[in-house]
Amino acid sequence: MLRNGSDGEEGLSTGVNSEPVYIADTTYANHRAVLQKVQSIFFYRPSPRRFSFNKVDTATGSFDPSNMVGSGGCSKVYRGKLEDGRLVAIKRPIEDGRLVAIKRPINSGRQEYLRALEIHSRLSHANIVSLIGYCVENTRLILVYDFFHQKTLWVHLHGEENVLGWEVRYKIAVGICKALEYLHDGSPRSVIHRNVKASNILLSDDFRPQLSGFGLATWAPERPMFYLEGTVMGTPGYLDPEYRRTEKFSEKSDVYAFGIILLELITGRKPIDLLRCMDEIVLDWARLLLYERNLNELVDPRLGSTYNVSQMQAMISAAALCVQKSSQQRPKISEVLKMLNEFSDTED
Repeated sequence: MLRNGSDGEEGLSTGVNSEPVYIADTTYANHRAVLQKVQSIFFYRPSPRRFSFNKVDTATGSFDPSNMVGSGGCSKVYRGKLEDGRLVAIKRPIEDGRLVAIKRPINSGRQEYLRALEIHSRLSHANIVSLIGYCVENTRLILVYDFFHQKTLWVHLHGEENVLGWEVRYKIAVGICKALEYLHDGSPRSVIHRNVKASNILLSDDFRPQLSGFGLATWAPERPMFYLEGTVMGTPGYLDPEYRRTEKFSEKSDVYAFGIILLELITGRKPIDLLRCMDEIVLDWARLLLYERNLNELVDPRLGSTYNVSQMQAMISAAALCVQKSSQQRPKISEVLKMLNEFSDTED
């Protein structure tokens, strides 16, 4: 039976429970369309390094499962080593082992890849992870990034790693705020990230934060405070409530997500904790405490009293503003940065 794919592709299926098989012409057409898109992205500007599939396959040990360091809704990330010894993170859309999987990876995964390649390749900032290169070969779509031994903020706050001290937490808050200010106000064209979360914040050996995860990113409209519309996508706990309700988003959606990051840094709690009573949402628990500036209840007990009170109060004030239900009541990210920078001891 002939099946129409959700983005106009035609596939062949032999029954309800059978594995879908794509005809060769369609696969070729898909690959040609991707190549044309990549060529258009870099028509007027330099391209990052283009890797052959053999290079990335060798670098990851044929994508050995032991080298997998992360996964998301549409992709998996592997640790790899290039011929010159450089360690890299290699991201590829999820596959079923033989064919590119139907629906999410072909549509979402491919669009995520192209979106990340188009937008991320134009960015350059000390707190945004570097895109080293890419691979487009047959149906294979792969992105190559710098590798970070310290993993993600999520692992350090909510995993088994040693407790992050306050100085590092404040450094991370300021660094990610700078990255977002660059995206909104300083990059060649303004960008809305749309997926700011702790697992998309990588940490260097000296704990300099690096924002990653540009698969949902989009160019911001030229008119200020103009909203874009689209199907709600992102991570529960970080999603702007106005976006969830109206399917409209703006730079203020990133500001909201950053507010949740600040709450994680302050409290040490997950945005949504399935192990706590009634699947506790950290914002619901913290909202009154933020209003009261109740440090005793808000602050991560693992920190004890080893924090700078002025910095903590500044971060609490910033978080309270960022997580306002109405986007119009939230500050611009540049205003949040001013608040944090006033008490920052970190250097660029």
